[in-house]
Amino acid sequence: EVQVHDFLLAHLKAAPQSAAVQEGLWATCRFSFLGAAQLVALAERPNVPARWLALACAQRSADGSKVGLSAASGADAARLKPRDFYQ
Repeated sequence: EVQVHDFLLAHLKAAPQSAAVQEGLWATCRFSFLGAAQLVALAERPNVPARWLALACAQRSADGSKVGLSAASGADAARLKPRDFYQ
């Protein structure tokens, strides 16, 4: 997921987009699979939905390891789908 994150940052730097388009692009990134440092950096960027970041942080334990992702069942369980969740 780091590759998606890095690609989006590079793309948005090279070709700035409207706020709505940026939010749509960030919806393709699975925040829950990013490292803590990347989540903090994203929290400082405009047009990155704060609620998605909060959900990704909520899925981490106090030591920063990922929790809750393997406990759910089905193909959707391992992937946070922000568009489906927030509609």
